[in-house]
Amino acid sequence: MKNRFFKVVPTLLLMLCLAGCSLAGTTAPSSSGGSSTDASAPAGTSVPVTVPTASLDPEDVATSYDEAAAVSVVFSDNAVSVSGTGVEADGTTVRITAAGTYTLRGSCPDGQILVEAGENDKVQLVLDGLTLTSSSSPLVAVEADKVFVTLAPDSVNCLTDGASYTLEAGGSSVDAALFSKTDLTINGSGSLTVTGTSAHGIVSKDDLVVTGGTVTVSSAKTGIEGKDCLILTGGVIAVTAGTDGVRSTNSEDAGRGYVLIDGAALTVNAGSDGIQGVTGVSVVSGTVNVTAGGGTAGRDADAGKGIQCDGGIAVSGGTVTVDAGDDAIHAGGDIFLSGGTLTLATLDDGVHSDTALTVSDGVVAVTRSYEGLEAGEITISGGTVSVCASDDGLNAAGGSDGSGTEGWFGGRRGGDAFGADSSKKLTITGGTVLVDAGGDGLDSNGSLEITGGTVLVNGPTDNGNGALDAGLTPVVRGGTVMAVGSSGMAVGFGGDSTQCSLMANVGAGASGGTLVLLDESGRVLCAMETAKTYSNAVVSCPEMTVGGTYTLAAVAGGASAGDTVSVSDPGVTVLATVQQTAISVGGSGGMGPGGGMPGGQPGGMMPGGGRGGFGG
Repeated sequence: MKNRFFKVVPTLLLMLCLAGCSLAGTTAPSSSGGSSTDASAPAGTSVPVTVPTASLDPEDVATSYDEAAAVSVVFSDNAVSVSGTGVEADGTTVRITAAGTYTLRGSCPDGQILVEAGENDKVQLVLDGLTLTSSSSPLVAVEADKVFVTLAPDSVNCLTDGASYTLEAGGSSVDAALFSKTDLTINGSGSLTVTGTSAHGIVSKDDLVVTGGTVTVSSAKTGIEGKDCLILTGGVIAVTAGTDGVRSTNSEDAGRGYVLIDGAALTVNAGSDGIQGVTGVSVVSGTVNVTAGGGTAGRDADAGKGIQCDGGIAVSGGTVTVDAGDDAIHAGGDIFLSGGTLTLATLDDGVHSDTALTVSDGVVAVTRSYEGLEAGEITISGGTVSVCASDDGLNAAGGSDGSGTEGWFGGRRGGDAFGADSSKKLTITGGTVLVDAGGDGLDSNGSLEITGGTVLVNGPTDNGNGALDAGLTPVVRGGTVMAVGSSGMAVGFGGDSTQCSLMANVGAGASGGTLVLLDESGRVLCAMETAKTYSNAVVSCPEMTVGGTYTLAAVAGGASAGDTVSVSDPGVTVLATVQQTAISVGGSGGMGPGGGMPGGQPGGMMPGGGRGGFGG
């Protein structure tokens, strides 16, 4: 690894830890007012560290060459024609021994290219209509300072290895159709198809950079691996892999073992993990489409994660689509989502961090999951987050992933290994959060605090869960919150809140339509579409004041904040009328995971605080 190929960019931050469900009705709400308080991410256990990004050599992106000065190598079935110096041919095996540019053309059923240049030599291999099959590995870079594989304009090139082989290159086992012991760059505008019949597709034991071309890899094992780092800044890359799709594996050298995607169009279909890093994975721009472990259609929740990293993961731009049998995005360290558009489907967690998850901008849509977002600390300060989960929507828990996974036919399978921990935090300071959950909508084993933004929750229909749940008393200090669900384990906001809230049982089987909060004049203060049956509602918005009287009603024809609704209008059903006698009416003291007491009355506010009742 040559450090001169990288620079530190302060604006790209990544916290590196180095030591079939529908959101129908869950639309962005309307509010006649409100506050949104931006806040920086809370202090965590990690230290923000800048991430290396590409500062490439000119040769990494410059694909021009002097045809007249280049050494010509042409393969045929039984021989190789060479014109120039720095290259040796022995049958259908070519050895390149010096720096320079080499054009490679022709076709051979059993040929090989070996780069054995000096340690300070840069070698450019221009593939211009080369089809090379080998009983071992067709292209092996044994020694050089750096090797550039340039795909000539309009060229079609193919490299295919043998069914089984054992090769050594400078002390390293050769286990890929395109194998390099040194830094490797693939550039140009032509196409390259690599078939790893027995093992991997493309492997570099140092850095691997792709800046252009159409690269298609099919492999029995890993598709593309850059041990020290994998940087994809351009090109169209398609990988079909028996095990991991693309990865970086160096766990020994600090700051190595990361994957950076900044401009490439990457498609991965992997039997195991789609994208895998050791210290970090970062998506800055481009398009990423990953199917891992057979995806949600594979019904194997242990098969593979979409994007996985032992350290941290950052997405600051681009479009990321993941369909995974296991977690869609999984990090042992912190996860930062600060831009781009993510669409995630999984049989397990949509986004999982063993430490902390921060969403500050962008669009995060978890269209299918067991649990939507899961981390020891979850902070949402901006962007739009939508979650569809068969269990908890947002879950602030802690430790390594041990959660249960979605059952074979949509039911639950297993349980959550996370235990109660009052140090865990779920904090929403801004943005829009839309949740449709079969379990708890918003769940924290510790604190649950909302100070801004818009939060809409379509929670559970069973009485074993609630739209809100927390180990400590939930607090609201700003924003608009509307959460509906069952009444059996219902939790509202507590007296430490600084913004008014109410919780009320609304009768058995309220379903569909638009839930609105009306003031005494009939003005709609906030509204949300409901997706399923509910018997309890928790509401808070800035317009609520102590001493006011508020009506919860279901409007069949729909309504928006600022509208005027008469409770006598056709299609309007009054669910509850509440006198706001305190900051929190019908609030909760927070019973923690797995606990709660029945109580409460249908058709009105919850007396005396606490959790809701099974009736209603």
